[in-house]
Amino acid sequence: MATCRHTFPDGNTFDLSGLHRPRGQRDWYADDRNGNMYYFNICGDANDVPEACVMLNKAVRSPVFQVTNQSDCFWLGQVKSMEWELIDDSEPAAGVELYYFDGEQCSGGIARDVRIQLFCDPDAGVGKPLDYYVLEEDCHYSVTWPSKYGCPAASGGLFGSGSGSWLTWLVFLFGAYVALGCTYNVMYQGAQFGPEAMPNADMWRELPGLIGDGLSYTKARFEEVSNRNKTSYERVDGLYRARSSQADIAGHRKFTRVLTDTGGCIARMGRTWEPKRETARGQEEEVGLRIPTSLQGEGLLGEHHPAHKV
Repeated sequence: MATCRHTFPDGNTFDLSGLHRPRGQRDWYADDRNGNMYYFNICGDANDVPEACVMLNKAVRSPVFQVTNQSDCFWLGQVKSMEWELIDDSEPAAGVELYYFDGEQCSGGIARDVRIQLFCDPDAGVGKPLDYYVLEEDCHYSVTWPSKYGCPAASGGLFGSGSGSWLTWLVFLFGAYVALGCTYNVMYQGAQFGPEAMPNADMWRELPGLIGDGLSYTKARFEEVSNRNKTSYERVDGLYRARSSQADIAGHRKFTRVLTDTGGCIARMGRTWEPKRETARGQEEEVGLRIPTSLQGEGLLGEHHPAHKV
């Protein structure tokens, strides 16, 4: 088995170990538009030599086999000649390809070769090469395979580019900060070895309280904004209408006036939007305030305030 992890000179690392099929597992397979089948492994020889190859005395070790629709068989490369290449040198994140060459010769003495092109697609999971046709031109073949394994991986070292490596950096730097700070305080400031020797000890003691205050302030601001956008309803003379909050009224320079007639009916002036309801005939009507007869004509509710439509 060839190494299944490779780092390019630009620092991008690809790990295809998860695609290697160990002995006892079925090889990967794909087809082309002519019905020819291809059986292959990643970073190693195919586990099984196709029966058509055995029948033709071509039971050789190869990472990729082609079985044609006429039961011919060809081997397309060798593991010892495997090379790693980027699909696009100018865009490493596009993906990686394994290039197998020195395969069985075609007519004219040209050796067959194949490129297994793993395009970066984080949403594809492992992916399936069978979803795409194998392309062939003049004994040169290419397998198209979108997969998460086609995406660059972290190098795994301290200076890698993945999120895990950044976390390692942070832990390393914090440890160095604590170690150097404690050493300085003990040796030059006369501090006792322990929590008191911690650099900026007062700040670390106050940090939990500061975080708590910040969370409380954020929660209070969120509740304030949420309440500002809430709309409640009040019952007026047997009907319901939207009632503005105090923040809404102030923001839109509206006012609330309470008027009381001899019957004790209360009318509040606020938002001009009125909810609608269905009438018995299926028509929409606007629900507003029923203005008591004793208050009509006094001009106290304004000329454009909508009343209940009948």
